[in-house]
Amino acid sequence: RGWLIGKERQGITQMFNMMNEARIGVAAQGAATSCAAYAYARAYATERVQGTKLGQRDSEDGRVAIVKHPDVRRMLMTLKVVAETSRAACMRMALLDDVVRTSDDEKLRDKLEGRADLLIPVLKAHLTDLSFEMASTAVQVYGGYGYIGEYPVEQVLRDSKIQAIYEGTNGIQALDLLGRKMRTKNGALFMEWMSESQADLKAAAEEGFTAQSEALGKTIGQLGACAMHLGKVAGGGDIDGAFVFAVPFLRAFGTVVLGLEALDQARAAKRVIAERGESKVCKGKLANLDFYIAHLLPAAVAFSKTVQSGDKSCLDEDLFL
Repeated sequence: RGWLIGKERQGITQMFNMMNEARIGVAAQGAATSCAAYAYARAYATERVQGTKLGQRDSEDGRVAIVKHPDVRRMLMTLKVVAETSRAACMRMALLDDVVRTSDDEKLRDKLEGRADLLIPVLKAHLTDLSFEMASTAVQVYGGYGYIGEYPVEQVLRDSKIQAIYEGTNGIQALDLLGRKMRTKNGALFMEWMSESQADLKAAAEEGFTAQSEALGKTIGQLGACAMHLGKVAGGGDIDGAFVFAVPFLRAFGTVVLGLEALDQARAAKRVIAERGESKVCKGKLANLDFYIAHLLPAAVAFSKTVQSGDKSCLDEDLFL
């Protein structure tokens, strides 16, 4: 015996309600994994003594913890920035979901539900791709010790891979984004997100984040150009030629989303500094933004170039036989 849940012939809609909640949870798992990878790597790097600072002669007196080495600090900063922006993106998504569930304003609920629908596949896929990369980076900080069971990061790396697979592989998330969410209301969800993001960038520039806002603004513009390009390709009947770029498009989108989170945190930190004075936490948020713009945001430019390249070499039927 079975019971009808919801209205007849609305099963797929009910399924996506369930799947959306699951995908938010998986995105949060990805963020948590990045946070764990950062915490383990930071703790190890401050304790592990090896080598001397660059430019110093090797001696017992000059030996330092590996946290003093420039490349280790670069890896730790990557972990820090990804962990903190991923966590912020999940918290923003949770807030959207809370408002949708509790607000009496129907217009606001519809708007935020649309925003959540647009961003859920982006966060599920991008944060879980990053979680595996961050777990790998944590292993790299440990060096050889990171590869053995006596230390925790090898398990973090193994366990994180499943996140990109279940509740819809990340390739499926990209197809959902490009094939469904970008087309919803004739692209209104995406255009509304772009408009609000550009308004945030304008406000940030007025607060002194001019260069950072300009860099993010360019990537948002490139993302919009990618959307138009793929729409034309698919609209011309070349479905495979468009969807072969679904994953690079999603990765570009996700990279921009986390960049906006870094900017938002930096703006908040600047306000707190003005009110209460500088702290290590606030100083770190300002550093996060500069690091993200210089080291991580260029990936969005590269992904956008890939999307607009038009390359379809992998679709050649004579390959992979």
